[in-house]
Amino acid sequence: MAKTPQFEKAKQFALDWIKDETPRLMWYHNLEHTKDSVLPAAERLLTMEGVKGKERQIVMVAAAYHDIGYTMTYQDHEEASAYMAGDMLPQFGYSKKDIRDIKKVIMATRLPQTPENILEKIMCDADIDILGTDDFFTKNGYLMLEMNNNGSNFETNEWNKQQLEFLEQHNYFTASARELNNEGKQKNIALMRTLSNSLGLNYKTAVQ
Repeated sequence: MAKTPQFEKAKQFALDWIKDETPRLMWYHNLEHTKDSVLPAAERLLTMEGVKGKERQIVMVAAAYHDIGYTMTYQDHEEASAYMAGDMLPQFGYSKKDIRDIKKVIMATRLPQTPENILEKIMCDADIDILGTDDFFTKNGYLMLEMNNNGSNFETNEWNKQQLEFLEQHNYFTASARELNNEGKQKNIALMRTLSNSLGLNYKTAVQ
C-alpha cells in the first residue's frame, strides 16, 4: 500500500534547510522569498484556479523546494533544486511519479519561463508574483545586490533599463495572476519609466 505523502513535514524540511544553508548575502532568494512570497502566492492561485487534491500538493511542494538549489549553486539553481527535491522527498512518502511531476514544475521556473500545463503556469506566476506588488522596488534592489554579490556587475542605470524591459515584456500565464497583479504591475512599470526618465534614459512615460 502506497504511503500518504507527508506534505507539512516535507515543506518544513525545505524551509529549515533554506534557513540554515542559504549562503550569506542572498538578499532576494532566501527564506523570506520562499516562505512569505512564493508559497502564499501559489496557494492563492491554486485556489482561484480551482486546483485541488494531489495536483495542488504537487505545486505546493514544488514551491517549497523551487529555490533550495541556491544552497548548492547560484548558476543553474533550478537543476540543483530539482535534484535536491528528488533526493529529499522520498523520505516523506512521495512516489517516483510525484517526484517527477514536482521536478517538472520546479524546472518550469527557469527563465525564460515556458510552462506546459496549469500546474507549471501557477508555479511560474507565483515565483514572480512580486512584479505586481507594492514592495517590487525594494525587492528588485535586493535582487541587484544579490546578483552583484554572485558575479554580476550591474550599475543602477543598466539594471533599471533591463528590469523595465522585463516588466514590459512579461505576461502572467494564469487568468488569476493577471486579475491579482496586472494593475499593480502596470503601476510599477509607470514608476520604473519615471525613474528611468529621471536618470536620463529614453523611455516612454505613458502606461501601456
